[in-house]
Amino acid sequence: MAVALLSAAVLAFEILLTRLFAIIQWHHFAYMVISIALLGFGASGVLLTLCGKFMARRLELAFSINAALFAVGSVCAFLLAQRLEFNPLELAWGLRQAGRLLVVYLLLFVPFLFAASAIGLALMAYSHEAGRLYAWDLAGAGGGAAAIVGVLFLLSPEASLFAPAALAGIASALVFVRNRTAGLSAVAIVTVLAAAAFAVLPDDLKRPRMSQFKALEQHLQVAGATLVEVRDSPLARLSVVEYRDIPLRHAPGLSIRAASQIPDQAGLFADGDGPSAITRFDGTPGSVAYLGELTSALPYRLLESPSVLIIGAGGGADVLQAIHHGASRIDVVELNPQTVSVVRARYTGFSGRLFDRDDVRVVIDEARAFAARSPGAYDLVQLSMSESQAASGAGLYALAASHLYTVEGMAALIRLLRPGGFLAVTRWVKLPPRDGPKLLATVTAALERLGESEPGRRIAWIRNWNTSTLVVKNGAWTPADSSKLRAFAFPRAFDPAYYPGMRAVEANQFNRLSEPFFFDAARSILSDGREKFLDDYKFDIRPATDDRPYFHNFFRLAHAGELLALRTVGGMALLDLGHLVVWVTLLEALVLSVAFILLPAWVIRSRAERRGPDADATAGVIVYFLGIGFGFILIEIAFIQKLLLFLGHPLYAVAVVLAGFLVFAGAGSRVALVFSGRSVLYRVLIPVIAVALLGGAYLHYLPAMSGTLVLLSDPLRVLAALVLIAPLAFFMGMPFPAAIESLSEFRESMVPLAWGANGCASVTGAVLASLIAVSRGGSMVVVTAILCYAAAVLFGLPALRRLQSGG
Repeated sequence: MAVALLSAAVLAFEILLTRLFAIIQWHHFAYMVISIALLGFGASGVLLTLCGKFMARRLELAFSINAALFAVGSVCAFLLAQRLEFNPLELAWGLRQAGRLLVVYLLLFVPFLFAASAIGLALMAYSHEAGRLYAWDLAGAGGGAAAIVGVLFLLSPEASLFAPAALAGIASALVFVRNRTAGLSAVAIVTVLAAAAFAVLPDDLKRPRMSQFKALEQHLQVAGATLVEVRDSPLARLSVVEYRDIPLRHAPGLSIRAASQIPDQAGLFADGDGPSAITRFDGTPGSVAYLGELTSALPYRLLESPSVLIIGAGGGADVLQAIHHGASRIDVVELNPQTVSVVRARYTGFSGRLFDRDDVRVVIDEARAFAARSPGAYDLVQLSMSESQAASGAGLYALAASHLYTVEGMAALIRLLRPGGFLAVTRWVKLPPRDGPKLLATVTAALERLGESEPGRRIAWIRNWNTSTLVVKNGAWTPADSSKLRAFAFPRAFDPAYYPGMRAVEANQFNRLSEPFFFDAARSILSDGREKFLDDYKFDIRPATDDRPYFHNFFRLAHAGELLALRTVGGMALLDLGHLVVWVTLLEALVLSVAFILLPAWVIRSRAERRGPDADATAGVIVYFLGIGFGFILIEIAFIQKLLLFLGHPLYAVAVVLAGFLVFAGAGSRVALVFSGRSVLYRVLIPVIAVALLGGAYLHYLPAMSGTLVLLSDPLRVLAALVLIAPLAFFMGMPFPAAIESLSEFRESMVPLAWGANGCASVTGAVLASLIAVSRGGSMVVVTAILCYAAAVLFGLPALRRLQSGG
């Protein structure tokens, strides 16, 4: 029970960290958190090799101390780490932030080291009952992953930190106090004291310290701005800000010639990003006339009384825009029910009961799932940006996956249109142009996927100084459409970027750039020279896909040197900082894993073996355990990305995949031990072949399966994900214990080195997988993993067989 509780605490803390980092920074640092946890488990193997026998003689005391240190350390490490105020925006200008990131890594690694040492110690001391302990360990891990997601529906992430700490405290008490009655009393005392200690901490100390450059923190610096409400769920932290002295005037894409007044607004922020405006509405469409002066209003000038689908409720601005333009029906799809609840509760009168109107229907669902279920028949599907302009411009969303802004996502939205209907997508304008051209390339590929041989005859695009709106028609663009576009754009000083038949002289008239970059990009993307244009462009504007759903990633490694050379004249600002964070993390993970795992393991092996094995055998063993270590973690990270589409949110994907791989790989490990004594060749080769075949099958069939699975209810999606994970993880769990057992029997002194190589690969592989996924796609991560397993078999297995045979 103690092992199960501690294992649950570890996985709960791991998942909690991904949620807390999403609030503090700009996206889920799942790859970094997994790497940190694996570093703790890898280093614990070295620690137990050195001190395990000493601690085993004092098992109850050693286990309890380690579990208690995790309980205290998990809370303290996070509170200390966030006070370092790591700021990725400054990473490109100096080493100070890289140093802070390293300290964050080290601080958070410590509690995982304590927990892993306690669990490893129990397995070592009770090796004769390792099967039972391992089963409880895996059951606890799965339960912890599920439980913490449930807790996050009830408590804030910072308050939820108490949960893993309490579980670890209870585990410590259960082992330390062997008398049952006294043990139950100790459990109660530990829980109460831990709750009291955490409760009395000042709120300012517990509250996640958001980056000062996040939109919410910037808005709270405005005179009279007040944070009036905060709501938490596993999906986001929603914050509402009201403005007393200086009013909020949030209208992205507003014409510089607009004369309409903007009503009072409150700001709605998700994880500190935004804002989305909650606007005062008296029920009169004319009171929000300013919404007709945005670039996003273009499709309403091309349609009359349209039926509208709005992706993302936000504060309701898009809904108000549809009401202002006389939409006959408005459907709103929103993933987070709290978003709608905030407007309905606190601002029901202020917003004119916006989401309770007869002509407005709110659907709580993931957009791609809704698109797959919906029969369509909309005149307009509207998709507007929700992220902040500053963070988007800095490239901090480079690692944020979005399955809406992919070729498959755009195709799914276009399928919802009636003949003559429009898909309208509004994005921030970045200079040099990135978002707009990439969106155009993605939409063009989507139309071609739907069978359109001339995508350019169905697309139009306008911009002003800070937003652009691209519309896609379900049908051919007509001269009448062109007349309406010009009549809308020119009086408002909006520049046409493209429409069928557009003359070059019409581009770049009002919001002037040195060249008509948007028009030139459109002509190139919609011409036969598209591939050359995409290849030569300084930024990565190739279409995003479900396999590589990183629309916001524009980084090209080939041009990094050129940007670095422009450091003194602003070139560093053009680097996608999200990418830079991962590269720095990879370097630091490599250094730490070598320092804490591989080198100590090598020293231990060298001291233990006076007459060392031949160099080829040593190299082969290292290659084997590096290969299976990289292979395992690469596939695990790939599945987090690939299952994100139908699980709907990164936190759910992390929880389900981590729990699934732990449980089913553990089951595979137990089955592998049943065949103890058999040739290592068959115990390794058969599982690796199975992994390769299953991995290849998933690469081929999973995209089509995802389109079907997305139709299921939430519980069935989770069950389907676990069913998909089970066979692959089961076979992935076999190669490691089979080889370790063989080494233990025939060359025990090499076991620490094997553990070290495997741990080093796991720590760095978690970060490396993220880089491969962003630059080459999730399928390439799986292919790389299969190649790693193949390398382990080809170069490592012969060495293991030679050691087993005594040669």
